[in-house]
Amino acid sequence: MKFVKAFRGARRGEVFPTDFKAGDECPPELLDAAKAAGAVEEQKPAPKSKAAG
Repeated sequence: MKFVKAFRGARRGEVFPTDFKAGDECPPELLDAAKAAGAVEEQKPAPKSKAAG
């Protein structure tokens, strides 16, 4: 998942935070925090189309 706006967070094992830009890949360990901050766009599953029968 990619950032949609700037986000600052410390990766697992890192002492200092990293400044991420929109378009950067979000590390898995920061995903929950980034979602809470609105820094990543949640991908919703495609709606199921109704088959004509």
